[in-house]
Amino acid sequence: MDLNQLAHPGKFIGGVAVIASLIFVGFQIRSNTKTMRATSTYQAVHSWVEMNDHFALNPELAEAVDVFFYGSEALEGRKALLAKYRLRASMQRTEAQYYLFKAGLVGREIWENYRDVSRSIIADGPPHIRDWWRTEVSHNPWTSDFVQQLDPRRA
Repeated sequence: MDLNQLAHPGKFIGGVAVIASLIFVGFQIRSNTKTMRATSTYQAVHSWVEMNDHFALNPELAEAVDVFFYGSEALEGRKALLAKYRLRASMQRTEAQYYLFKAGLVGREIWENYRDVSRSIIADGPPHIRDWWRTEVSHNPWTSDFVQQLDPRRA
């Protein structure tokens, strides 16, 4: 047997090894993508859990937000400020979830559920919430794409 005869099986085995390596890398990438999606979904949902825990531990804030959302009159003073910042934080969480959804890291159903809740807060809440949102949109760095997502006319 000369060297040329030995080279042919070596090329074949080398080719098979390259293909096997590519298949393995493909499976690893797929597994990593699933893990990233699951982690992003957990974090997106968990951020709301943290917020609700914060309400449970801070009765003054919980009361202010409750009155702000469901009361017939706008709050004033410190309670109004607390409620507005909490509502802004909620909308920022919703915006973060929107961009995770757009990146394919959060499922459509999760995004649409939170989007619909936010739309409902703006559209169906007391007039002072709509006023608050109009002010937010004109004075804060919300992206126009996100603002359009919350437009009740798109429902």
